[in-house]
Amino acid sequence: MVFSSKRIWLGLLVTGSFLLWFTETSPMGHAFDVAFSNLLFNQSTQTFALPHSGWVERIGHDWMQQLLRLILVFALIQLVYAGYLKISNRFDTNHVDAFRRWLALFVACVLISLLIQQIKKSTNIACPWNLSQFGGSWLYAGLFDAKPWGVHKMACWPAGFGASGFTLLSFAFVGGWPPSLWRLQRPQPSYLSRKSFVWYALIAGTLFGTVRILQGGHFLSHQLWALWWVVFLHMILYQVKLFKKQWLVNE
Repeated sequence: MVFSSKRIWLGLLVTGSFLLWFTETSPMGHAFDVAFSNLLFNQSTQTFALPHSGWVERIGHDWMQQLLRLILVFALIQLVYAGYLKISNRFDTNHVDAFRRWLALFVACVLISLLIQQIKKSTNIACPWNLSQFGGSWLYAGLFDAKPWGVHKMACWPAGFGASGFTLLSFAFVGGWPPSLWRLQRPQPSYLSRKSFVWYALIAGTLFGTVRILQGGHFLSHQLWALWWVVFLHMILYQVKLFKKQWLVNE
């Protein structure tokens, strides 16, 4: 898989411009979102295809979030172990690259998650389940419209849960699953490669986002924006040298 920052930036420019026009300024975009969500909404019971509670919420949302947090915990363990090696004078040049990759991974995942949450709060967009046509209390207000519900009350744009899955892309930007600091010589299996994590991120983000869409927590466009923002933020971190180029060219 060949990495080209110019092509990715061009792709972001084209897709971002199209999404901004179609989903946020053109009436066709919102009409499409509403039509799609209507397919999932039962007007007689005023419910979406999946409930926003019970086992669906526990397994489809809470457990998946905990699984992603476990990855961060494992990365933190690697960093703490690196500190132990340094204190005990056992940290050498063989550990440097693995340490930098785990550090970049941890910083990227935490930073992107925080930025996505801040974007969600700042844009103040309602979820489908908040809107009167889907059993809620409010009329729809777009990204550039005045919000009748006040400031920082809603947080549904972009899709946060889908973005959590897409954030696995951080592994691709550090060359796949980094070697454990206590097993540096162990070869990287193909299912933990950079290319594999691109697919894992797309699959996880799509599955997580689909659960929320089926629950009425997001419009389809919110999910598309989540992917755009995650890729954009990764590229910003690449430009500021958090990710090294050699991690993205070696397979």
